[in-house]
Amino acid sequence: MKNTKQNITFRIDPEMNSKISQMAKDKNISQSELVRHILEIGFENTDYKKVSDKYDVLFDRMQKMSDDMIAHFKKISYEIEMLNQRNTRFNNNIVRANIFLEEFSLRLIPRTADYVDMRNQIKIRHTELKNMATDGEA
Repeated sequence: MKNTKQNITFRIDPEMNSKISQMAKDKNISQSELVRHILEIGFENTDYKKVSDKYDVLFDRMQKMSDDMIAHFKKISYEIEMLNQRNTRFNNNIVRANIFLEEFSLRLIPRTADYVDMRNQIKIRHTELKNMATDGEA
């Protein structure tokens, strides 16, 4: 296997930079060489099974949170649907009340020639409201 090196750039805070600089001076090597040694030691001492298990646990927790959020949004969606149904019933009741009031007003208006146009307009509106109530548009 061919050993290839790659340059990597990263940022560290000033405190860590001064520690790395001091350690590199003490060992009489460059800072980049010291960082490479630190990374090699870190990789040699890493228990990949333990890291993998931690990620599995984290993934399981995230999956549970996702499932909880889905259940929560389903509940919210159901509540919105219930509110929409109540709103539709409320609107239908308003239409029924308007129909009642217009029918009542028809009984109050005398049948003289002066009120014929008004009666016809009310009858037309009454029919429109009935159609709206039966069509479910209200």
